[in-house]
Amino acid sequence: MNTIKKLYILILVAVVASPGLVIASEPALLEIKVQPASITSVDFSLSQQPVLLVKNANGDPVPGIVVTVFKASGSGLLKGNLTANTDQNGLAKFANLQYTKTDDFSLVFIYSGGSPVFSSNLRLSAGAVSVSNSSVLLGSINAIADGQSSIAVNIALVDKYGNKISGLSPTLSATGSNNNFVQPQATDVNGQTIGTVYSTKAEQKTISVLAGGVLLSSGATVSFAPGEIAKLIVLVDSPITTVQQSQIDITAQDQYGNVATNDSSTDMVLSVDNGGSLSSALVTLKNGLASSSVSKTTPGSVNLTVTGAGISVAGHVIFEAVPAPIEQTVQIVQNTNSNPEIKPLQENQQTEVTVVQGGVESQPKGSVPSNQIQVKDNNSGTLIFTAQKNETKQTSDLFSFGQAGLLGAFKNLSWIKDWVIENYIWIILAIALFALVYLLWFLLWRDNR
Repeated sequence: MNTIKKLYILILVAVVASPGLVIASEPALLEIKVQPASITSVDFSLSQQPVLLVKNANGDPVPGIVVTVFKASGSGLLKGNLTANTDQNGLAKFANLQYTKTDDFSLVFIYSGGSPVFSSNLRLSAGAVSVSNSSVLLGSINAIADGQSSIAVNIALVDKYGNKISGLSPTLSATGSNNNFVQPQATDVNGQTIGTVYSTKAEQKTISVLAGGVLLSSGATVSFAPGEIAKLIVLVDSPITTVQQSQIDITAQDQYGNVATNDSSTDMVLSVDNGGSLSSALVTLKNGLASSSVSKTTPGSVNLTVTGAGISVAGHVIFEAVPAPIEQTVQIVQNTNSNPEIKPLQENQQTEVTVVQGGVESQPKGSVPSNQIQVKDNNSGTLIFTAQKNETKQTSDLFSFGQAGLLGAFKNLSWIKDWVIENYIWIILAIALFALVYLLWFLLWRDNR
């Protein structure tokens, strides 16, 4: 018994005296079997996730050990599941580790009671362009639409984690027409680049930037103004009659045809000859426009000259005599085919009627031949006559008409019809009284026989 006790004491002393000796079942070693690595951006998990092996002193794998990972260096945030348990083969496999910055970083792995293990350094690329973090700044919001004056577009591309995106070439675009660009080069290490916009169309525009499939806008509207006046456009009414005024419209334009809407001060001097008269010989542009008028009391041509902004434009206006009314005498022939209602007229009564040539107005039977004129009452629209355009020898009333319409004076017996219509009650009473007297006379005559 004493021999056994002595042997136990010797073993215990040996264990205490030898601190490097451990029990075979406890973990003694942690090593990285697969280093973390990535060829992706900060928007994704590491493409190669780390795998660690836990062994005991005898080199056997130890299952059930919790291994934890931390960021050892770098300014970003380590995301994902930061712990992994060893399996029956002693392997701790991480699945979704993600890092948010593009600087160099490393990881450290630890387990309870063991020494930490460090990974090699890693570096990730920036993520996708972020609309909220990126910026588009304009050097100016005003330029001249002359194809030379430009607006600089300063672009800074940043991802959602604040990383500056380098090596990406954005594309400029703008609303409106006649735009030209100097497209920006690839962004530098700070994620910055510059482009330029030109135009020959005077208008307001919105400039946009397409970068990595993401559309960015400055949020501002730029204005391209017209350039210097290069030409004058003068429009007149010609030919025109001597009783009218010819409107003169002046438009000032730059070399690209933009109306000089920014000019409300340049004077235009007008002159005419050959008896022409101007309503105003000096007019001032208002938003690039001005107007006047010219008249002439006698037929002929008037030479017009407009001078302003160092430019002179000449033309002419033709004034024609006012044509005299054309009067013709035609024979009135009642159109028996259409059965018109003939409106009775009093002696010397005048009524204005409309003249329609050809078969314009519909007829109950057939159309009016082209050598006839339809005569209608201007108030009631009633077809009164269809008149031959050429003179005839038939017995009927004649009338004259001009270009503006027809004004005739008819002399006929239509007053009889009007008198009958106005006095038909008295006529009926008179007839009834006559019939009554005749009946009484007839009765008395029969009785006397």
